[in-house]
Amino acid sequence: MIEEADGEPTAYENVATRLPLPEVTSQAILSGIFGRCANGCYRPSPRELKEFVDAQVDGLVNLRRQIDGYQRAEQLGCHPLSGQPAKSPVRQAANRRRASQLVKEFGLRYLGHLGAYEQAFGVAARVELDEFVRAVTGSLRKSNEPMMQQRELF
Repeated sequence: MIEEADGEPTAYENVATRLPLPEVTSQAILSGIFGRCANGCYRPSPRELKEFVDAQVDGLVNLRRQIDGYQRAEQLGCHPLSGQPAKSPVRQAANRRRASQLVKEFGLRYLGHLGAYEQAFGVAARVELDEFVRAVTGSLRKSNEPMMQQRELF
């Protein structure tokens, strides 16, 4: 759950932890991370901050779930995008290599998003966000969920 300035939590009710609305660092304001206007650098309102953090959490949860899926594909040797099992050991090895590449690629994207969040809100906020996203991702996994799900192309 993400707490607003008034303490009202929203989103991800199935998670026991809460993500407090972070304080914007003065350095982030001065560097114009949130934009510039005629009066200088823009300072977002608490509502805008909450919307920004909600969007970050949603994006990072999706990235984390993709990473988890690619890691499972790497372990199983199935195709990382479709979830199709390999029909030969050669195909299985190729699937594992591709899944490993995707884990690295999406892992770097995840770290990039966390780095941008750190620039705006500081190290402690980044650590809280990462822990929260991992908790949300863990709570979204179901014990009866199949290891891989084939995506519909049409």
